[in-house]
Amino acid sequence: MTKPRFPSQHSSSSTNKHLLFLTKILFVLIILLLLPQFVTSKTNRRRRKRKLNKSFNDLRTTCATKPPCNTYNEAENEMCITQCMNQGCHEKVYTLGRGGELEPGEVDEGREVEFESCVKEFLRKQELELKKAAASSKN
Repeated sequence: MTKPRFPSQHSSSSTNKHLLFLTKILFVLIILLLLPQFVTSKTNRRRRKRKLNKSFNDLRTTCATKPPCNTYNEAENEMCITQCMNQGCHEKVYTLGRGGELEPGEVDEGREVEFESCVKEFLRKQELELKKAAASSKN
């Protein structure tokens, strides 16, 4: 009479090692496939930030060089330039309970940073709306 055969411990342990090895290989492949997306997204953020800064600076230059803001020294005419750039942000930062508008030549870095953030947020939203409109017109 023959003895029944049971799988040996050796083959089970070998199978587990092979599965573990294949799992590790699969994990490394997934990481390598996803890595370019992480690098690209960081590059895209920098590119978007640069583009946003350029849009802000272009808008500021345009406002500083057109009437009525171009009749005075730019440093002394900050309120005219900020009103030209974005009336809503100007009112939010410089007129609504903030001690009023700045005097000619007066500098308030805190409010300047807040104004810049407000305008850049407006420009971001404007760009998103343009992209949505372009996408919907293609469909």
